[in-house]
Amino acid sequence: MSITVVPGSSAVLLTERWGRSWAADWVPFGTPLPEIVRDGAHRWFWNHGDGSYTSGAYSRKRYSAAIGLGLEAVVRAPVLAPQWQTLNLTVTADLDSTRLAAWNHRDGGPPTSVGVNAPTFTLSLPAGEGPPGFQKVMLLCQDHAAEFPGSAWLSGKPHRFRMQIFPDGRCGLAVDGRPVLILSSALPPSARYQVMLNGNSVGSRILVGPVDVWQGVRTDVDWAAALPR
Repeated sequence: MSITVVPGSSAVLLTERWGRSWAADWVPFGTPLPEIVRDGAHRWFWNHGDGSYTSGAYSRKRYSAAIGLGLEAVVRAPVLAPQWQTLNLTVTADLDSTRLAAWNHRDGGPPTSVGVNAPTFTLSLPAGEGPPGFQKVMLLCQDHAAEFPGSAWLSGKPHRFRMQIFPDGRCGLAVDGRPVLILSSALPPSARYQVMLNGNSVGSRILVGPVDVWQGVRTDVDWAAALPR
């Protein structure tokens, strides 16, 4: 397998620093609704779910993955308990526009396409609730999944998580600029994708800092290092 990256082919689609106008690009949901909080000199997105319903936000726009689609987010995930402390970073074509328009955005979770296995790419921090899931993280691309020991990423220190859909539909994960894995399951580049941040944060503050979304494949990660030899 190989990866082809064309220099200069990436284009910025969204740069989010959680200022006052953040809701112009995102639709919040959940009970309680997420908040923007200050921690030091920076603003952070706190999904704020209370364990009853997941809380978060999804992007108002849908993005093409025809030449690749990337998401990078700085995350602080102090997972201290095995329940109700979760964050999902998701790139999905599964949200149902008609049902979203009718949903009250407070009860339950975002409505998805009924009876359709729509394309979805998710990084779950942690991999699941309860032992041993809360000590791991999971990457899920369509029907392929991989779990990793999560202690280094779930300690509360900030880490940069990059999720990349390649032009052929494969899904890659890089952390702090280093490639971790490329899953072979292919997402359809023709689909239109939204970004969603959601989860629960009871007894802890799982925070998302700067978020960037781009079209194409950026050249600052050596993705070839994540390919099987």
